[in-house]
Order: sequence, then C-alpha cells, then structure tokens
Amino acid sequence: MSSAVELFTQYGFKAITMDDISRRAGISKKTLYQHFANKDEVVNESVIWYKSHATDNCTAVLEGSENAIEVMVRLLA
Repeated sequence: MSSAVELFTQYGFKAITMDDISRRAGISKKTLYQHFANKDEVVNESVIWYKSHATDNCTAVLEGSENAIEVMVRLLA
C-alpha cells in the first residue's frame, strides 16, 4: 500500500493508473488485479492503510514523549 500512497500523495488520485501502481510496487498488473478489482479499491485501501499508519506513528510519539510540548514538536517534525 505504501507504493500507492506515495503515488497518490505526489500526483493525486486521478493522475495515477493501475500500471503506475504496479510498476512502483514492483509487481505485475495481473498480480495487482488479483488483490484489487479496480483503482477505487486501491484508493479505499490506501486511505485505510494511511490512517492506520498515521495512528500508529502518533501513538508511538505519545508513548515515547515526556510532555505535551515534546509530543507537538515530534509530531510536527
């Protein structure tokens, strides 16, 4: 999913094709279609993956910080 998220972030959802995603992920387009029916599914799963990844990162920062100021500095960095 990170490959798709990187592409969507850099170029937007409309500009990216399934070919672009498969190329970035280093897999064939056939393999990509075995996991996702279409680009809409890739977009949906990418958003879910990104949300989960962001939540995990925030949790790690919260647990590894001593105070609220440190949390804010680390999150903004």
